[in-house]
Amino acid sequence: GDNIDNMTAYWKYLNSVSIKGSKLLSDEKLKRLTRRSHFTEEEKTLVEKSKALEILNMEIFKEIKGGKLHKERKFYCFVEGDRLGYQSSEQILVQGIIDLTCERDDGIILIDYKYSTKDDEQKLIESYKTQMDLYKRAIETISGKKVIKSYIINILRNKVVEL
Repeated sequence: GDNIDNMTAYWKYLNSVSIKGSKLLSDEKLKRLTRRSHFTEEEKTLVEKSKALEILNMEIFKEIKGGKLHKERKFYCFVEGDRLGYQSSEQILVQGIIDLTCERDDGIILIDYKYSTKDDEQKLIESYKTQMDLYKRAIETISGKKVIKSYIINILRNKVVEL
C-alpha cells in the first residue's frame, strides 16, 4: 500500500543523500538524487522537498555530525529463541539491515527509519523494542563497542523517538 511505497521512497532518499547537514535542497538536487538512486517514477513523486528538508534538519543529524556513519549495515547473529518470543532457548540465526549507525569515540548511536501512523511514542517504542534490542546486540557484537543511544525516526510524523 501507500505507506510501504512512501517508506521505500524516503528510505532510498535517506540512504542516498548526504545526511551531514544540508540546509538547502533544490528541486534540481532532489531530481539528481532520485535519478542516481534507482527510484521508480512513482517514488520520485513521493519524496516531498519540504519534508525531505525537515528530516535532514532534525536535531539527531546534528548530534551524529562528525561521527563515522554506516548506512544500511547488514548483520547476522544468533539469538536465544526465548528472546524472540519462542518457547525455546535454542539459538536462532537472525539477519537484518540497520538503517544508520554513527560510530563515535564514546560509543555507537543506532538509528532506524519507520513510516508509522502511531502518534503515541510509547506505542511506537513497544512495537519496535524487540527489533531495536536485536540491532543493538548485533552492532555491539560486530563492532565491540557499546551502543550509547538508540533512536527511531518516524518519517510520517517527523518525530525522533529515543528508546
